[in-house]
Amino acid sequence: MANRIQLRRDTAAQWASINPVLAQGEPGIETNTGKQKFGDGVTAWNLLSYASKGDTGAQGAPGVAHDASV
Repeated sequence: MANRIQLRRDTAAQWASINPVLAQGEPGIETNTGKQKFGDGVTAWNLLSYASKGDTGAQGAPGVAHDASV
């Protein structure tokens, strides 16, 4: 039997109008903006923050140039 996972999705206007409480860790996607929010089990949609990418990590040391003639 095949399993299917479906994510909750709707337009930004519909999310704002319905203002649901998403379960803890449950994603909600705005179909017209591509933005996402993740539920905490208690906070209504309109008060949740949008997910973000986070900070960029530290830059690594530069590599050593390779001499192809060797």
